[in-house]
Amino acid sequence: MRNQIPRNPTSGRVSDELDESDYEEPPVTKRRRQTKREKEIAKFKEKKRLGTKDDEDDNDDDNDNYTALSKSTWTSQGSSSRPVPGSFQSCAQCEKQFTVTKYTVAASLGRGFLCHQCAKASGADPFKKPSMPKKRKAPAEKRNIQSFEEKRFPSLVSICIKIVTKHIEDVEALGDIGAVNMEAIAKALAKNRCLTPDNAHLFFSVENVNLVLYDCTKLTTPVLESLSMLNPNLNSLRLDFCGHLDTQTFMTMSNHLPHLKRIELLGPFLVRSEAWIHFFTSHPQLEGFLVTQCSRFDLECVRCLFNECKQLEDLRLREMKIDDDWLLEIAGTNQNFDRDMNEGISNKIDVVRKLKCLDLSSPASTCSEGALIKLLRKLGPRLEALNLSGHDSITDEFIEDGLGKWMGRLERLCLSACPEITDRAVSRLFNSWAGTDDITADEPVINPDSEDDIDDAMDGVNGPVRSWNRVPRNRALQDRLRLPSLLDRDEAPCMNRPLVSIELGRNSSLGTRSLLSIIRHSGSHLEILDMNGWKDVTVEALQEIGKHALQLKKLDVGWCRALDDFILASWIGIGITVEGSDAKVDGGCLKLTEIKVWGCNRVTGKFSKRGGVNIHGIESLVAV
Repeated sequence: MRNQIPRNPTSGRVSDELDESDYEEPPVTKRRRQTKREKEIAKFKEKKRLGTKDDEDDNDDDNDNYTALSKSTWTSQGSSSRPVPGSFQSCAQCEKQFTVTKYTVAASLGRGFLCHQCAKASGADPFKKPSMPKKRKAPAEKRNIQSFEEKRFPSLVSICIKIVTKHIEDVEALGDIGAVNMEAIAKALAKNRCLTPDNAHLFFSVENVNLVLYDCTKLTTPVLESLSMLNPNLNSLRLDFCGHLDTQTFMTMSNHLPHLKRIELLGPFLVRSEAWIHFFTSHPQLEGFLVTQCSRFDLECVRCLFNECKQLEDLRLREMKIDDDWLLEIAGTNQNFDRDMNEGISNKIDVVRKLKCLDLSSPASTCSEGALIKLLRKLGPRLEALNLSGHDSITDEFIEDGLGKWMGRLERLCLSACPEITDRAVSRLFNSWAGTDDITADEPVINPDSEDDIDDAMDGVNGPVRSWNRVPRNRALQDRLRLPSLLDRDEAPCMNRPLVSIELGRNSSLGTRSLLSIIRHSGSHLEILDMNGWKDVTVEALQEIGKHALQLKKLDVGWCRALDDFILASWIGIGITVEGSDAKVDGGCLKLTEIKVWGCNRVTGKFSKRGGVNIHGIESLVAV
């Protein structure tokens, strides 16, 4: 035939040409014969797998070179044509017959399988587990949002801390460090927990009058003893997280700090009652005693405090085991006060009535409401700051017959986490307090039954429309429950000047009425307002904050559902377009520096706001 391709003269048989490397491209006719031969071999191996083996084919030496399957047919990954373990197979290298197991290794060129000896000689590990495919990494986000980027460069404060701590032995080389800078360094060290016995003496000096250490976690007992010896002229001392302060060390402080007038301790767990009594006895000039978390401070210590320290003005007993006996002792009364009034108790009353700031928040067990009312009856007229947060027993009765009757000079009020108080009671309290800046004895008395008297007293006080807070008096409910009320008492409600700080957070029953009454009474002077958890407050009430509470510096409106970007912009925004005109104005709260909006899902922060305001809790700006 003319089109027949001549054979390669160097090859003897067609079978020799089939043994050539797979990398050479065979002729077209050879490719057809190769494909046909592979089909025959596949059929033969299938019969062999089923146990039907032809003896003539087994004895044919000429076909031994073609018994191995191609690489595409038998692979080490487990093909469907792989021989069954237990069957016999010829080694692709030594051509010896061996028994196939699950550990049998395929030949490197893909032509059959290797026996155990050949597989071991080739360096392959038959017992090696197949490698798992690597998981593809998720593609990184291409956009780089500025507010999500982490600052990798160290701040100036951290650099200064490292320099100061590195050269702490050469304190004199730092020169004269002012009191302001010293306090800033103390805060920075406390933030990073870097205050240690090695660098604590940086803050010790004979000339110190005030000393504040915000984190004493790493300060041991000898360092605390040296503190009292190296600062003998201290008038005020504050130690936070002072868990290493024990009884003996505190007695040493009492002996070496004779001029101390104010002490503030956080976490003095190890100080026993005898050390407290010794301290009160040796410091009759004490004016401020503020202690948090001290389980060993008992009733005897409270009694000694007021018997010895007759000039006490600021008292804090926070997160302690306060009960009714403590309250009666603080108030200067006892069970037989009405029928037994001796000289000792009378002197004690005079001492207690000098208190101006009282903090009894977060007690281990709540006190009775009657004892709290008796406490305000003795201390209320002089108190300027009151914190009774966490007392579950406080209800509307305390609001009306305690705060409403006996407070006159209060500037800071904190009643957070008191779930029993209602919106109506708080609203009526601030209405009864409605007064002017200067309270004199010649001012007319407000009649709570008359809305006209309340409106007249509100003249000159900026606030929303008075009619919004005209709440009807439910006398039937008061009579049915036999609860004392402002309307049932003989004396008129006590008047109180506008408050500077009001913290009523985590009281979910409070809402619009309370907020409007607060703004009417204290809006012009209010600097701190905590209304966290007032879920039912309306949009109109929130807008009044930006119109009348112009002195606000800190505001917590977390979990107020009605808060959105429009209301927030009316407080701190810039360039706000006035509806119906082309004029642009700025937010009303120009002094606001901190806002907490946790849980306010409508706030996105997508508006122009002035600088210097820290907004905490915007979900879209929180990096996960």
